[in-house]
Amino acid sequence: VKNKDVLIGDAYFEKGQYAKAAMHYEQYLRVKKNAWVLERLSDCYLKLNLLGKAENVYIKIRKKYTFTPSQSVKYATLLVKNGKIHTARNECSVWLKVADSLSSLKLNYLLKVCDSILKWQEQSADYKVFNLKSINTE
Repeated sequence: VKNKDVLIGDAYFEKGQYAKAAMHYEQYLRVKKNAWVLERLSDCYLKLNLLGKAENVYIKIRKKYTFTPSQSVKYATLLVKNGKIHTARNECSVWLKVADSLSSLKLNYLLKVCDSILKWQEQSADYKVFNLKSINTE
């Protein structure tokens, strides 16, 4: 049986009202901890572009509960969005060894994304772009 705050949070989540959903999940989590509700809260933060908060929730999940390959995909994606490419790459590499086929596909894709980003970051730009005031308008 789900708690009232979780049910209300779920209803708001399904309507795309992530701030209201997060508020109810946070209220529930003040009283009781639950991995599923924490993950749902992280999803809210992700939808609200509160990436640091979403990442911190996954860190809490990882410390207290058994982390799953599908959660590692979400966590690695958050790390990439937060610019933590090396950490995301390590996350993918570790979980790739134990992931199911769907998570394995996603982790392989994320691994390639990380490798591409790292490669692009290492390469210097061949061209410099600057504003020509005589040509461009205000």
